[in-house]
Amino acid sequence: TQAKHLVFLDWSLTNPEPVQMNELDQGVQPGAQQVQLGLAGYLEDLGIIDRAGWGAAESTGCGYDISKYRVAIHHTASPPGDTDTYDTRIRQIQSYHINGNGWCDVGYHFLVTQNGQIWEGRPLDYQGAHVGSNNSGNAGISIVGCFAPGACDPSTYGPLVPPEVTIDAVSSLVAVLSGQFSFGIDEDSVKGHRDHASASTSCPGENLHSRLDDIRNLAAGGVTNPGDGSDPSDPSE
Repeated sequence: TQAKHLVFLDWSLTNPEPVQMNELDQGVQPGAQQVQLGLAGYLEDLGIIDRAGWGAAESTGCGYDISKYRVAIHHTASPPGDTDTYDTRIRQIQSYHINGNGWCDVGYHFLVTQNGQIWEGRPLDYQGAHVGSNNSGNAGISIVGCFAPGACDPSTYGPLVPPEVTIDAVSSLVAVLSGQFSFGIDEDSVKGHRDHASASTSCPGENLHSRLDDIRNLAAGGVTNPGDGSDPSDPSE
């Protein structure tokens, strides 16, 4: 007769402890499924249009970067779109970043259109893709439009000067992020794209870069009405 062989298997199942959000503060970690979806409460008073509101495609494979200690200001160097099609323009930018650049989402955390409306971009808990080698801890804010005189045709890319309502919106957003993440507002924490180490770009364009002091001062509460209050995008001014 054939001998029978008995095999005994001793096993146990251990469920890992759930990852706490403060454990992710040390750097970028994979795990897109655990990110907080929807706008955080501290952003709601800014009237931001969230991702669902503009029909964003889903993020895929972005890494965590929970804590922020600085902000980068950009322009998209694209036509600004208009009030009736701003959502289309935001989707086009996201599509280019995902399908053209191969990124997991739109590179910026927030976009601001020229009517002063703020749009949620890549969820803030994810690391952005907007400043090469300087994305860690860096919230990316981009105004939709081109503010580089001589580089963009004003007939299709104009206006080439950021409207005051947009400057105000960016300043309000910087102020809220500064309060939430407890960083000061100065030239080290609020920079243009081109001001970062090793950056080789003119972004955010001279006409926006020249307003960075106004943005910092407004965000810090030091200036209530920069300039003469007129909207440079309005030809009647």
